Amino acid sequence: MSVAKEHTVRCPHCGAEFQVPLSASRVTCPYCFTVFDARELTVKEENHYYFPLSKTLDPFEKLVKFISRQYAVPIDLPKSFTVDKRELYWVPVYFFFADVTAEARGHSNMYGEQTSEIRETRLVSIPASGTWLDEILNKYPFPVRGKLPFNPEITSRGLYLNPALDGNAAQKKVEQLVTSKVRLEASESFNTLYSVKIIEKKIENRGLIHYPIWVLGYNYNGRSYQAIVDGASGIVIHSEYPQTVRGRISLAVYALLSVVMGVAGALLYSYLVGEGFLALLGGLVVGGATALPALTRSATRVARASEYMEFR
Repeated sequence: MSVAKEHTVRCPHCGAEFQVPLSASRVTCPYCFTVFDARELTVKEENHYYFPLSKTLDPFEKLVKFISRQYAVPIDLPKSFTVDKRELYWVPVYFFFADVTAEARGHSNMYGEQTSEIRETRLVSIPASGTWLDEILNKYPFPVRGKLPFNPEITSRGLYLNPALDGNAAQKKVEQLVTSKVRLEASESFNTLYSVKIIEKKIENRGLIHYPIWVLGYNYNGRSYQAIVDGASGIVIHSEYPQTVRGRISLAVYALLSVVMGVAGALLYSYLVGEGFLALLGGLVVGGATALPALTRSATRVARASEYMEFR
């Protein structure tokens, strides 16, 4: 006879039901991201949290493993680099639950004039350190499940950054971001867009989370490189690394072959179908689009890579 290790709870905010461990006392709803007591089913009033730093993570070890998988990396880099910087930052990040509905009116070549409803529902994070880190972390999908009530002890474990903007200013940024996303989706839904009207907007503050971020620096053959690693999960958010000359040449050759194959395919298609110019143009577009990433990387000695972008 097996003993159940999980039970079902209902979120007191949105009503969603989901499974949580029997031992859990504080849980985060995976749908609206509300934090509540799993036993009393009451919403917690805390608005300041932190994510615990991984005790088993060696950020440089994780970084080197990730970089070693990239194309054109010098084979001796894992054993030849020297550490320049290893700094832990506690970065303030605001979280908001956004639910915006709009009514868009426009003309479609296929369906004619019509009105459609567009809805954008998602969790939005706003890095608020007021430093260069915000730009790099701006699109990083920070997790929210696993956060803990704020512990003042973390202020002495690394560089603790206070928010450079308050919750109201962060909320205005969220409203602008989500509204822009709705308008963009509306413009893509019609050939001619007449109007977009926001008919319902709900932006709820889900609190401020201080998140552990490793800022790393290393030196290879007299050049300095920088990387950023998630201190909780170990994900490499941003990295710089050198590329060998042979690797860059290979990338350039690959880019050239992509263009040639695109044109060759277009010429064959035009021969079979008879649409020469359009086929050639299409082949150039497809070949160019395929070649562009490789061509861009081949043109620089320093490449950049992100582990979380690989997961997308």
